Amino acid sequence: MERKSIGELKNEILEYKEKVIKETREKIRDLERRSREIRLKECFKVLEKSIDRMSDEALEKLVENLKNDYIAKVNGVHKSYYKTGGLKSEETYKKEKLNGEYIEYYRTGELKEKGQYLNNQMVGKWIGYTRGGVIREIRIFENNQCKEKTLLKDGSMVIKTEKALNDGNLEINVYYDTGKLKEKKVQNEKEILLYEKYSSTGEKLKL
Repeated sequence: MERKSIGELKNEILEYKEKVIKETREKIRDLERRSREIRLKECFKVLEKSIDRMSDEALEKLVENLKNDYIAKVNGVHKSYYKTGGLKSEETYKKEKLNGEYIEYYRTGELKEKGQYLNNQMVGKWIGYTRGGVIREIRIFENNQCKEKTLLKDGSMVIKTEKALNDGNLEINVYYDTGKLKEKKVQNEKEILLYEKYSSTGEKLKL
């Protein structure tokens, strides 16, 4: 059996890791965090010092153990932390993909956001909270795309809505504190297609 170089072993491990997590929403800093979690750097140091003394079978077993170790760490609930040590987020993995509840926290420990993933895609209702625990935003996702967004005041008063229309345009409605419509706008990425403004009594205003 041909002995693999340390560079080839590194590439094999890293390529496997990339295959497992490439479809997740993790950003570069989280990839680095995961690398630290499975102690790749430490493993590489050990390999560099002992590779000449290891048999081919031992090397193959080590690579397999690293793979299994990583798979174990991407199934179940994962937690990330702020530098201060406080809990930052909890995300659920199943079959090596984001599947299940996602929860994010402020540095104070208060709930910031929660929602659901299905096969690495944001789905259903996602709720954002203020630091005081009041609902500030509700988003509805389909296949990782936000179809509706509602901004709230005091947890229940709708002040703004955004909705993706079937034709690809975006409808934006702004409301008075009374709940009556204040402004309505339909737009795409290039231009505003419709703009209407209303008085507090519901009368359509001339522009």
